[in-house]
Amino acid sequence: MVSIKKITIYGFKSFGPRRNIIDIPRGFTVITGPNGGGKSNVIDAVRFALGELSPHSLRVSRLSELIYESNGSKSSYARVSVVFDNTDRGIPIDADEVTVTRRLMQSGESVYQVNGKSVSRMDLLAILSAANIKPSGYNIISQGAVLGIAETSPEELRKLIEEIAGTAEYDRRKEEALEQLDQAERNIAVARAGTAEVKQRVRQLELEKTQLIRRSILERELYALRAEKLRRSIVELESEMERILRSEEEFQKRKAELEEELSRLASHRASLLEQMAVLENQLSESEKKERELGAMMESNRLGLERIKTMIRSEGTRLSSTRRQLLELASQELNAERRIEELRQSIAELSQRMEKNTARLSLIEEEYEKLQSRRSELSERIRELDEEVARRKNENEKLRRKILERERELEIRGGRLASLAEKLEEKKNRLSEVIDGIASLENALSNYQESLRQSLEEKDKVEELISDASGKIETHRTELERLSRLLGEVSKLIIEGRAKINPDSSYGRQVVDIISSNMSDEVIGVLSDLFKPPRGLEALYLMILKDRLNTLVVRRNSVAAALALAAAEVGVALSVISVEGNFSCPGDGCLACMAETMSADGLRALHIAMKGARLLRDKQGFRTGEPAISINGAYWDGGGFLASLGEVNITQKAIDAINELMIVEESLKTRINEHESIIKNLQKTIENLRTEKLELETRINALKEKIKLDEKTLKAIREEKLKLEEAIKLMVKESEMLREERERIKSDIEELSKSLPKEDTIEIMNRKELIEQLEALNKSLNNYSEIRSELLSEKKATAQRIEEFTSELKKLEHMLEELSERRILLENASNELKKNVMNYAGRFREELYRQRELLEEVQANSKVISTLKEQVATIRSRLDEVNNKLESLRGLISEVDNQLQGIKLSKMELTMRRNSLEEKLREIPLQNEGDLVCLDQDIRDEIYMRLEEELNNMGPVNQLAAMQYVELVANYKHRSFRIAELEKERREILRVIEMIDSEKQELFLTTMKKISDGFGYFFNRLTGGEAWLELTDPEKPNDSGVEMIVKFVGKSPRSSRSVSGGEKSVAAVSLLMSFQGLTPADFLIFDEVDAHMDASYTRNLSELFSEMSSKTQIIAISLKDVMAERAELLVGVYNQSGESRIIMTKMGEKTSEKQDNRN
Repeated sequence: MVSIKKITIYGFKSFGPRRNIIDIPRGFTVITGPNGGGKSNVIDAVRFALGELSPHSLRVSRLSELIYESNGSKSSYARVSVVFDNTDRGIPIDADEVTVTRRLMQSGESVYQVNGKSVSRMDLLAILSAANIKPSGYNIISQGAVLGIAETSPEELRKLIEEIAGTAEYDRRKEEALEQLDQAERNIAVARAGTAEVKQRVRQLELEKTQLIRRSILERELYALRAEKLRRSIVELESEMERILRSEEEFQKRKAELEEELSRLASHRASLLEQMAVLENQLSESEKKERELGAMMESNRLGLERIKTMIRSEGTRLSSTRRQLLELASQELNAERRIEELRQSIAELSQRMEKNTARLSLIEEEYEKLQSRRSELSERIRELDEEVARRKNENEKLRRKILERERELEIRGGRLASLAEKLEEKKNRLSEVIDGIASLENALSNYQESLRQSLEEKDKVEELISDASGKIETHRTELERLSRLLGEVSKLIIEGRAKINPDSSYGRQVVDIISSNMSDEVIGVLSDLFKPPRGLEALYLMILKDRLNTLVVRRNSVAAALALAAAEVGVALSVISVEGNFSCPGDGCLACMAETMSADGLRALHIAMKGARLLRDKQGFRTGEPAISINGAYWDGGGFLASLGEVNITQKAIDAINELMIVEESLKTRINEHESIIKNLQKTIENLRTEKLELETRINALKEKIKLDEKTLKAIREEKLKLEEAIKLMVKESEMLREERERIKSDIEELSKSLPKEDTIEIMNRKELIEQLEALNKSLNNYSEIRSELLSEKKATAQRIEEFTSELKKLEHMLEELSERRILLENASNELKKNVMNYAGRFREELYRQRELLEEVQANSKVISTLKEQVATIRSRLDEVNNKLESLRGLISEVDNQLQGIKLSKMELTMRRNSLEEKLREIPLQNEGDLVCLDQDIRDEIYMRLEEELNNMGPVNQLAAMQYVELVANYKHRSFRIAELEKERREILRVIEMIDSEKQELFLTTMKKISDGFGYFFNRLTGGEAWLELTDPEKPNDSGVEMIVKFVGKSPRSSRSVSGGEKSVAAVSLLMSFQGLTPADFLIFDEVDAHMDASYTRNLSELFSEMSSKTQIIAISLKDVMAERAELLVGVYNQSGESRIIMTKMGEKTSEKQDNRN
């Protein structure tokens, strides 16, 4: 086994800068010494050398405190070396000894070495873990760990057992499965959302096909009705224009009359304002004077209040002074009477004290004679008592020997009964172990068969993964070819667009910056607000070439501010405001023909195109009507004509780009199909890999179970051998106890015969002397009582005389102080009277001044009141005039509005007539429809409904049929994909359930083994029973774990509700039970017996002694019973601030003690 042979400590904690070497044998070693000597630092040194990084675990706040420091000087480093016996090669290094060294520098850096070669900490931990050696392993148990386990909650104890069982791998696998489940659910949600959108789009395409048919029928009938309606509307507009001209003349006359009346009222208002200004100046001066007088009155009032306060204060002090004078006179009279009484009392007490002193001297002489006689009798009695005591001591020694032998006899009997009980338990346990061996061998065979089947399944999965990977490579090659082709097509589209419309990225960038900073005012960029009709893209591009990046805003003021700001910084910027009016030529309007995104977009497009209309066929240009021919000839409506360029060639280029875009979409569709296939294959591979991972996890779990069961089987077989050996030892020990019990009985009989008889003569002499002594004591007590009474009376009299004398002196001193205070108070009283008279005179003067100011304020208030009435009168007249002026302005404004409305109506009627005539010309010539023969009212109603229906219908998708077929295929593919995702989700849930089941099985198995070990060690220490149980057996995956203990003669209860010493026993038993699952070849215990009773400590030392035959035991303890069992005793003590070490083998130590006695 791997055991510790030597520990070398240099400059570590309390160990100074010298080599402190501890040679440790394989058996049972105890480290002891006084508190503060550094015992626990030896254990900290071992943990430090094994790679511990936690300062808390090493009982310091930071690692630099581990370096030895004394009297301000500090070692340059701390070094600890631990030598392991590696003869059985438990540590994977080909050497009989393995030396692990760690050096800590003052910088905090650590250097690790194994057999003199530097290694990293991770490498060191990996090497030591092969022998199950860890710095924080359960084979190194500190006193703090015992207390922590004793107070741990059920939830924390469960976490501890899970850590020992190694369920972290199951938690990691479950976490990965939960992440996969979350991803699968997200994929399902995304797929369902996409499928819902596709389904909605299919329904939309069905409606669009129906609308296309309806639109063609509506347009044919509307053309005929529209032409007839336009002719009738033109006649009605001419009649309306004549009526508006007559109204305009009437409103012009009314406006002239109102303006004349407004001029007269304005002059009258100016006169009233002058009068009001004079009065307000006078009123302002009077109010200012009123405020000044008010401030003076307030100041005067405050002065009066201060004088009143001073008068009251001085009066109060004067009354208090007079009251104090009366009290002083009374105190002087009482003090004089008391002084006379005290002088008489002192004289009487002095006479009584002289009489008591004479009587006391006589009593003292007689008392001394009696004490002398009592001393003689006491000496004779003492001599007799010493002789009797000597004989009693001899008898008592014999009786104690008898009692000791009887107690030994009782102990041997109890031990014999205990051995018989334990022997029966061992035999029962041996039977259980034999049954367990057979059960484990069957389970091991089943696990090996499951392992073989899992390995075969893993090989099949790997073949499927290989096939899917080959298919992915084929699709990726085709995907790369299509991607290259798509890149070439995209490049041709970009180049074609660049030739048609040269890049104006800078202007566009400026516009985007303004749009992002003024989102409330900016509508957008003109090119983003409309879409040209199909076939006319080149014409619109030529017309708006310089205005496509124009910024569209809501108000004229914003447009002007942006243009001015751009001009100041030298940036090219064009802006359109939709606040103003715009002209629409009606039928043939280019702006109306385009598909706009909003009403503001339509207004902006009208403004940008200046109301131009499209001329088809051979229609001519008209004066005042901007127009553009289908071939690109532009007419501004005045006299300017221009050609926009090669519209047909540009249109062909645009058509070519559109065809390329169709090819681009087709390529993207094929690329998406290949990507979808690749994703499906990757998903299949991922599922196969998941299945492979599950198989590998299952294989590893089976291997672990096989390994664990083989290990458990080995441990049980070893336990069987131990039980058989223990039974033999117990039988042998029982025979020895019976022989020793018979020998003790014979010793008791011999001691009982040698007890001597008591001497009765000496007892009689002693009684007579005691009677004489008691008579003397009574006489002495009587004299003592009389003497005490006289002394007490003398002392009390003297004390009273002293008290009266002291009180007399105090009263005489107090009379002198009272006389001085009376003189001071009389002087203060006279001074206060003068002050009160002075304040009363000042109060009368201030009161007279207050009355004068009040009269002046009242007079000024009358003036202010008169001025306010005059101002109010003029203000009322002024309000009347203002109301009349406002009324006249309102009337004039209304007349102006009416005139403006008439002008707008004239302009609107003119525009409407022109628009109607233009629309009439644009309607294609055709035969009258079937509806023209109907009545006018019916035709109008039909026209409104047909036009409303057509407008509501909006644009029709010409590709609806083709898109519908493609979309239905896409919908079916998506539905199939959702079904696959649901299947994956169910598989992940099955894996999670399997992981939970395996984790629960491993946890319960581990808990059962720990519970068995816990009960075994608890029984060895206390003779009682102990086990682990779930706090909620119905929920084994979430339940906490409780330690239940049953001490001898007590009922079962939780370890948290027992006493401190009992908690320590339970915690140590549990920690020792961990060794069966995390076995190590050496165990280290740090004062685990600190809170144990003596009997438990004795049983623990016996257990350590038994275990040391197979496992190295190192224990720190302060108890003798532990040290007596040790093979090596290591003493650690402090000398001059350093920890020193002394080692003694227990056999040598016993010999040394015997030599000293000799």
